[in-house]
Amino acid sequence: SFSNMARTTNNSPPDAGHFDKDAEYRFKCYVRKGDVRTNPRGGTPFDFTVKISEGLEVAKAKVLTFVRRSISGAQLISEYLYFKRSKGCPQSQYVTLSDENFESMTERRWKLITQRDVTSWANEEQPKTPLEKFEFETFMYIHKRPTENIPTGLRRASTAGRIEASARQIREYEERNNVQFGPITRQHIAIHQARQPEGAEFAMPDDNTTRQAQFLDERRQDMARTREEEGDNGRHQKKIKIKFNGCWVDVEVDVTSLRAALGLPSHDIFQEGIFHDYVHNETTGSDVEDTDLGAIQPPPIQPPDLGSTLQAGNNNAANQDSDDSDSVERVLNRIRNRRL
Repeated sequence: SFSNMARTTNNSPPDAGHFDKDAEYRFKCYVRKGDVRTNPRGGTPFDFTVKISEGLEVAKAKVLTFVRRSISGAQLISEYLYFKRSKGCPQSQYVTLSDENFESMTERRWKLITQRDVTSWANEEQPKTPLEKFEFETFMYIHKRPTENIPTGLRRASTAGRIEASARQIREYEERNNVQFGPITRQHIAIHQARQPEGAEFAMPDDNTTRQAQFLDERRQDMARTREEEGDNGRHQKKIKIKFNGCWVDVEVDVTSLRAALGLPSHDIFQEGIFHDYVHNETTGSDVEDTDLGAIQPPPIQPPDLGSTLQAGNNNAANQDSDDSDSVERVLNRIRNRRL
């Protein structure tokens, strides 16, 4: 009201009482998804208390701790803390808090509490003072999560129960068709089957990943057969030097048992192995762009000022061929076409 605005410019005490910088004030922070310029709504609330004399850094640290601990995968657009400076203040007029304005903005908001507010809080079933009831409203913004490109009906194969159920289907398939999958292939198709819609029958996937898994299993079997055929020939017996009583002595050792003792692969990692001479099979299907769900999204495009654009009318037509043409320009073109 006009009286409240006038009160902020004189020395009369505010209706809510003296603003004590050393008192514990209540804050509520809403963590919203989206850029502040796109006017997002709602948000995850977080209540906390802070002494104004402690400064902005204490308040911000409490909010950041809540975001990182309570909102899984949250990616901050920035660490700015926005402040609602009056009860009806629109989001476009939120103020970015800083060390310099933290005290003045909170004091100014405190002085806008009306006598009606104070009386209403005092008349509640459990009467409260402004210090016990009033909350400073703040806001922090995080990126929206990218939409996952998961076909309709598919599930996440994240539970042991689903993996075990798909493993049973695979064993039944092997028995019916008299086949046996290798461990790499079995693990891949078990996860693939676990993601299928509930009640889906097992079907052997025909994709590049499955063919790669089958190739690796074949190489494992070839290597195992080779080791069995070679037995104890010289390939698996090597001489190593061991020092006895100050003298170096050549001692023959079984390479296979030595590798097992040292926790090494059972093959020469420099000259052979299932990945050493692997040749990638010809892939099928068209390439698609990868989506990194963990990457930080680029800043959102600032919404256009449609009012000024419409006033400009067709005067902006000469600029349509500029390098800055993007989705915003296409939206404006559609608006112009509808007007014509």
